[in-house]
Amino acid sequence: MKNSIGLALTCMLACACTAPPPRSGTGSPGANPAPPMSPGPTGPAEPALRSGARLYRVDAQSSQIIVLVYRAGALANLGHNHVLALRPDRGWIESAAPISGSSFYVQVPLERVIVDDAALRRQEGADFAGEIPEEAKQGTARNMLGEALLDASHYPLLVIRSAAIAAHGDTLTAIVHLSVAGHESNVSAQFKLEETATRLIASGQLDLRQSELGLKPFSIMLGALQVQDQMRIKFRIVATRG
Repeated sequence: MKNSIGLALTCMLACACTAPPPRSGTGSPGANPAPPMSPGPTGPAEPALRSGARLYRVDAQSSQIIVLVYRAGALANLGHNHVLALRPDRGWIESAAPISGSSFYVQVPLERVIVDDAALRRQEGADFAGEIPEEAKQGTARNMLGEALLDASHYPLLVIRSAAIAAHGDTLTAIVHLSVAGHESNVSAQFKLEETATRLIASGQLDLRQSELGLKPFSIMLGALQVQDQMRIKFRIVATRG
């Protein structure tokens, strides 16, 4: 009986690694409901380039966003941490001088999320030790994308676009507008930029709370079993000219 209870709790945590967005119309401060987006490629047209600017188109095969989700609570040892991998399917980066004149747009299809890939888990180290059974991966993805969570059938895209970009010495900072699960949020992200005549790479990482995105972290048993509000986001966006 004890083993059965432990297995059930573990499965509950595995199937709820991403928190459900509020469905009552109340989100976190500044997170306003947005109308459902239509499936498929959408978004703004490529910008009319200002003098001296360069336009790079996102390379979907070379770009990747990694989301690290952590267990928490007194019973956290019954679950495990998760690695989620996302790839954009469309986007562009306008590179201009000064950097404040630059802009970007990236859209990511949520249904293509890769859950707990063994190689990625090994890459992320001891916090993600051990392989996850395929059935558990599929259950996690199914529940994460379902109506009670990200509701990907109505909100199929994570949309990322720049609101402002600034340079402070060698540090670049972007105010990034995120649209996910019907919520709009602004976050600040520092990044590095590598640019040549034919390729541009923007990379960095940030810690982000689910509640900042209008999401409510999973929790049961008065918090004894829960998912941390804070996630770690790692990104590497590659874009090319031509």
